[in-house]
Amino acid sequence: MAFATRFGQVSLMPLIAACLLAPVVAMPAMAGEPQGSARYEMERVDGGFLRLDRQTGDVSHCREIQGAWACQLVPDERKAYEKRIRELEKKNAELRKRLEARGNKDELPSEEELDKAFSFFGAFMDRFTELMRHFRDRMEDMDEPPAGDPHPGDI
Repeated sequence: MAFATRFGQVSLMPLIAACLLAPVVAMPAMAGEPQGSARYEMERVDGGFLRLDRQTGDVSHCREIQGAWACQLVPDERKAYEKRIRELEKKNAELRKRLEARGNKDELPSEEELDKAFSFFGAFMDRFTELMRHFRDRMEDMDEPPAGDPHPGDI
């Protein structure tokens, strides 16, 4: 049995054989899956279909290109985030190892050291405030006109 196409005669026997053998070949693969749950789920969208792979979670956009169907993997932000998290976890582990190698040099300061630091900062702020008052007073003195000069409103 042959079928005429624009490309010539095509035999339908291999196609019929493939259709008859497909269920037999697919039975072992389907035995591990519950009834009614296919690996892929298809959803019609503009320009083709979205294909969800239920085993891996990958989503592909399938469309017809020059008479043949092709599926391209859709970029998955979740995978990019998971990759970045793995990179940061690795870097964090490396930094922890480096800290452990340094010993206890990087411990938090004691209460006594904190009190000393805050005392120093308090003294610094007191001195700075006094300098600012002195500066303000000098600026005010510069703004006052000498006693003998007329004011612009007096003329």
